[in-house]
Amino acid sequence: MIEFLASQVEFERGYAIEGGKEAPAVLSRFVTRAIRKLTTARGGGGGGGGGGGLSGARVRLAVAEDGNELVASVESEEEEEEEARAAAGEA
Repeated sequence: MIEFLASQVEFERGYAIEGGKEAPAVLSRFVTRAIRKLTTARGGGGGGGGGGGLSGARVRLAVAEDGNELVASVESEEEEEEEARAAAGEA
């Protein structure tokens, strides 16, 4: 995912080009869009406090199969419980 985001920024000799596609704009465009799509798909969005929000959820970002955007998904509670058990066993 980091490589994908970095590939969207315009660089010249290792530095982002001012006025080009700068890092904050790239993050806003791709990350925000992915999270907004997920929130909408879950019945949230609009800021009305209705269901479907992501508050407290663990969100995973990944590059879409087509390689043109990021997709967000919520880790299932089952995955979170498995990770918690694994961490407790390792501690």
